[in-house]
Amino acid sequence: MNFHKKVDEIMEDILKENLENKATRNNGIGEFGGEDLVDVLLRLMEDTKVEYPIRNDHIKAVILVSLLPSHDLLPSDLF
Repeated sequence: MNFHKKVDEIMEDILKENLENKATRNNGIGEFGGEDLVDVLLRLMEDTKVEYPIRNDHIKAVILVSLLPSHDLLPSDLF
């Protein structure tokens, strides 16, 4: 399996896990209580009133970018 497919598989697992947790989560904490960024993006994806619809690919891109090191990371910081 190539790298791109493996990363995509991991991202799909994260989305699937969040959707499963959303179905069983106790929502008694308030409208936005207990949500992480992926939960918020999934909720926006379901909202039909947003001007620019969000798809799974958009959410996967946000997850990937958040996992990448900062652009100000220096090679000397790695050692």
